[in-house]
Amino acid sequence: MRIAVASDGLNVSTSLEGSASITFYTIVNGRTTECQNLPNPHLPLDKLADALQQLDVRVAIAHSFDTAATACLASRGIDTCRTSTQLSSAAMEAYLRGLLSCPEDLFDDEEVPA
Repeated sequence: MRIAVASDGLNVSTSLEGSASITFYTIVNGRTTECQNLPNPHLPLDKLADALQQLDVRVAIAHSFDTAATACLASRGIDTCRTSTQLSSAAMEAYLRGLLSCPEDLFDDEEVPA
């Protein structure tokens, strides 16, 4: 599974669409195995959601998501989690520890953190 964190430098961005970059964390057995920070392509929301889905993103994290972004991502099986955490890495860790408010638990049995 991959987690996408909307990022501005090392910090979580206000929104996915307006972020400078997106930090992707690959999670295997509840642990981070890869981290990549890529420039945000600033695609239209539906195209961005398609790209995230193709990258196996299951969770998107930002400070906020509007209704349209939440619905668009959800239609591709991507959950949205809001955070007040500043650092992107800390927001991802908070998600893995179950500390972020998200609509539903998306872990597969083998991905549940120990």
